[in-house]
Amino acid sequence: MVTDSARTVVKAGPERASAANGAVAGASIEGLWLQPLMGGTISDDTAIFCDLTEIEGDGLRRRAATGAGQGPSTGVGPGELGTLVKRGLKWAFAGAFVMRFGTFLTGLIMARILSPRDFGVYAVGFVALTVTASINDIGIEPTLVRWPHDLDDVAPTAITVVMAFSIVLFAGFWFAAPAFARAFNTPDGTGVIRLMSVGLIISGAFTVNSAMSNRAFRVHVRTSGEVAAMVVAIVMTIGLAKAGFGAYSLAWGSITGNLVIGSVLFIWAPARYRPGLDWPTARLLLRHGLPLAGAGLIVVATLNTDTIVVGRVLGPVALGFYVLAWNVSNWPVTLFSGAVNNVSLAGFAKLQHHQAELSRAFAQAVGAVVAVTLPFCVLLGTLSSPAIGVLYGPKWTHAATALTFLALLAAMRAVTLISTDALVAAGHGRTALGLQGLWLAALIPSLVIGAHLHGIAGVGLGHVVVAGAVVLPAFAWALRRKGFSLRLIGRAVAWPVTGGLCVAVVATVVSHLPLPDMARLALGGTLGLAVYLTVIRSLWVPILEARRLKRRAMAL
Repeated sequence: MVTDSARTVVKAGPERASAANGAVAGASIEGLWLQPLMGGTISDDTAIFCDLTEIEGDGLRRRAATGAGQGPSTGVGPGELGTLVKRGLKWAFAGAFVMRFGTFLTGLIMARILSPRDFGVYAVGFVALTVTASINDIGIEPTLVRWPHDLDDVAPTAITVVMAFSIVLFAGFWFAAPAFARAFNTPDGTGVIRLMSVGLIISGAFTVNSAMSNRAFRVHVRTSGEVAAMVVAIVMTIGLAKAGFGAYSLAWGSITGNLVIGSVLFIWAPARYRPGLDWPTARLLLRHGLPLAGAGLIVVATLNTDTIVVGRVLGPVALGFYVLAWNVSNWPVTLFSGAVNNVSLAGFAKLQHHQAELSRAFAQAVGAVVAVTLPFCVLLGTLSSPAIGVLYGPKWTHAATALTFLALLAAMRAVTLISTDALVAAGHGRTALGLQGLWLAALIPSLVIGAHLHGIAGVGLGHVVVAGAVVLPAFAWALRRKGFSLRLIGRAVAWPVTGGLCVAVVATVVSHLPLPDMARLALGGTLGLAVYLTVIRSLWVPILEARRLKRRAMAL
């Protein structure tokens, strides 16, 4: 139950990749606390690769056997669903903005206190934790999120099973730490890896609480917990960094943040359960959960392959530069796309039996995600050098070579995240899993070759080549086969993409002007956004006008 959007501060998660996801991924410089282990679900960062009807059938049979009621407790009407989604989006965007702003400021401070190697050492521990945490709930959290009935008869067993498995993983993580650190050419990272393993226990303890929060659209609770976790983690991380704890300061901040958000989810949980064990229920949960855990592992492997390649081939210093570049490139996804992913899977799932409505809703969601994410990704990519120089200082400028490509990748990832949610919600989880497997298979050789030829810039370029030439076409093919309209999607993204191309031209010209970094960054950002808003005006003006007319008609 890690959290894309985990891949954020330290390359932290597609986020949760999706709706019941989980989310985590790499290692980043600023915010390891931003996506604590309990921060959400996986999408890019994880997804529910299963058919809800299978769970419904088993759930009905199980409840009939125990005499429990059979009425689903999660059903809502269209009006109520719209209200829940809107409220969830408001809280998600508010939380994403507050956390991004907080971790941004903290990142500026930490980048001046610690060295690239410190971040590289921490990244090794975070990658180890991310890969392990992707399976520590054995897929039970996403199963509970989509469970078609109340959780009273399954939650106690879920708590016991997840905690038992988390303890086993913790022990294995602890004893394997030295070998893992040596594999990354960072033997001094053993202690950090072992400290990070405590996060597995924390994650396991609060898995059911996290599932209940996602299931009930309690985004306000999660957001409150994430903000509280961020504040506590920031104070601890900066304090320890100034005291000379190096990579350990980041590790302690991350673990503390995980504990805070887990505690918030527990305190404000709509129900609390004691551990229990019912073997038939345990077998039912494992039967549906284990495939999800395997799917989550593939997703996390896809997200962390680059970190593993950079650490193994180029060493901890290059890894420190790379995770900073990844973190910066991930800002638009975390702030905009990540907020949408907090509610998209659950929202799409309510429309899974109405393909036409689901297709329209998906097209609108893709258009919105691209419209708000693309211009910022383009600006980060074209103005990467002045952005890194101004924000983090001269010692980090090498990170700009990777940021140029990773920013473009972020825009592509935003589309694959929302697409994964739609496929999973429509009951095509195995298709989504197959697409992730294809992505991973194509990514490994591309990243290895890129790292050997052009260092971290080659890794970024390898990402873009695979995403653009393999992954996006594969997703488009799969969506079309499953009944989603590519024509609607094309219409929704046409103007944003056109605006993004115009931004790229303007920002590229400005980036080559003989001006100081600050001037190029300010001028390029201002002109680029002005051009973008002008281009997409034809898209938004009719929508806003229609809403004004609707309000006037209702007032008459």
